[in-house]
Amino acid sequence: MVLKYVGLSLTLLLYSCSSSVEDLSTDHSRDYLSGKKFYEQRCEICHGTDGKLGASSAKDLSKSALNSGEMEELIKNGKGAMPAFEHSIESDSTLYELIEHLTSLRK
Repeated sequence: MVLKYVGLSLTLLLYSCSSSVEDLSTDHSRDYLSGKKFYEQRCEICHGTDGKLGASSAKDLSKSALNSGEMEELIKNGKGAMPAFEHSIESDSTLYELIEHLTSLRK
């Protein structure tokens, strides 16, 4: 019985971590998805709105000391349980805005 709930929980988590391309293209005011919107759709599930959630062993982004190059590397290639997003990011603008948003979460 417990395995059934664990399986269901994992299925829901994986489903929530993946959005269809159509969902990512809902911002019609630009030719690309904003970095903040990308974070809300792809990162917030594990890192939380303020970067402190820590679900699935996600790092506390408010305490990150990574520079922008290190963040770019981590976003593109993933690490540990964090998936690679290199092929999910539609433009360089999205990536740069995402890094700016991540930096803004630091306290």
